[in-house]
Amino acid sequence: MEDNEIELDFVEVEPFAGGGQGSVHKAEYAGEIVCLKKFSLVGIGAQSARDKILSSFKKEVGIMDKLRKHPRTIDIVGICTTDASFVGIVTQYLPNGSLRGVLDARGDAITPKTQFIWAKDIAIGMAYLHEVGVLHRDLKSQNVLRRT
Repeated sequence: MEDNEIELDFVEVEPFAGGGQGSVHKAEYAGEIVCLKKFSLVGIGAQSARDKILSSFKKEVGIMDKLRKHPRTIDIVGICTTDASFVGIVTQYLPNGSLRGVLDARGDAITPKTQFIWAKDIAIGMAYLHEVGVLHRDLKSQNVLRRT
C-alpha cells in the first residue's frame, strides 16, 4: 500500500465522526469526495506512543487493503503519510450515513422484511471478513454504513 500515497486537494477541518483511534473527515481527491481517517501525531512526545499509533495505522491499512472490491466493504483509495501532524487512510465516502442514523430516524417503522435484508447483508459482509482472516471487533449500527 506504500505506493498508494496520495495528496488530498481539500480536507474539512471539523470531523464528522470519530473513534478511539482517530477522527474522520470529508476530503476531496481528484475531484471526488472521499473520507479521511486521521491518526493524529500532534503532541505525541514519547517515541513509544508514536510507534504505537503508526503500528495501528499500518495494521488498519493492511486490513483495508485485504478487503478491497467486495460489495459489502468500503474501498481504500490511498494513504497520507507526508504531513507531520497526522497519518491517514483515505477511503470512498458513503453519503447515506450509518444504520444507526436510519434506526434513530425511522424507529418502529422498519418492516421485518427490511430488518431481514439488513441482517443478511451484514452477515454476508462479516462472512467475507472471516473468510480473509479479519475479526471486526467493533460491529455496531454506527459502523454499518449505507450505500443506498
